[in-house]
Amino acid sequence: MVRKSTAFLRVLPNYLIIGAQKAGTSSLFNYLSMHPQVKNSYKKEVHYFDKNYDKPINWYKQYFPLKLAINDSIRVGEATPNYLYHPYAAERIKKVIPNIKMIVLLRNPVERVISQYFQAVRKNNEKRPLMQALLDEELEEKEIFEKLAKDPNYYPTEAYVLYKSRSRYAEQLKRYYEVFDKEQILIVSSKDLLVKSNEVLQKIFAFLNIDTQFYLREISLLNVGTNKKDVSQEVISYLNDYFKPYNEDLFDLLGYKIDW
Repeated sequence: MVRKSTAFLRVLPNYLIIGAQKAGTSSLFNYLSMHPQVKNSYKKEVHYFDKNYDKPINWYKQYFPLKLAINDSIRVGEATPNYLYHPYAAERIKKVIPNIKMIVLLRNPVERVISQYFQAVRKNNEKRPLMQALLDEELEEKEIFEKLAKDPNYYPTEAYVLYKSRSRYAEQLKRYYEVFDKEQILIVSSKDLLVKSNEVLQKIFAFLNIDTQFYLREISLLNVGTNKKDVSQEVISYLNDYFKPYNEDLFDLLGYKIDW
């Protein structure tokens, strides 16, 4: 209640972690929260630009610090990984906070799909075998995006079924490159964040223009799935073949190849 009543006294974020889902956004949000020049939203996923855009801007501001607690050296952020995927999020962000900086974590698309599937199973949102869920997706994606086209405020509760499309990164990034300068967007490999965390964090700190000498002595991953089972070679081969052209599109867009 206090946050709502003081929302008009609060700031908007000056950086966002916009995705991808199951690519390490929770861990990165946690790492950045430890930096003395970062004051993040009091909960990780605010979902303003996808799920709650019909609400007034003060609804969004309630999640952030008071203006009195912020100066020009402080970075304020939130992390909602669905922003990268949502077809209208980029334009909405541009309208509200045009000078925002955004961080995108990209994970091996096959690994990301499998991780999302087992998360859905763990949450009792998925009962189908993995291959069936993958094959069903095209029709489900078409239905969901048709509903979004008719009602921009529609938020699909069945979004968990969309596995492959969330790993088609190029088409998602293009929406952001169409409305933002590329200098406002930092692409980070999830693998690099995992294996050389502080080196990658220094690059992120530099991108956000905060102290790059800050060093995390303890690095721990968050939201790591515990129920992953062996996935058949049939599924792996299917996904590798499926993503090959989409990965090529991504590498062409970025101008370099990511070492998945």
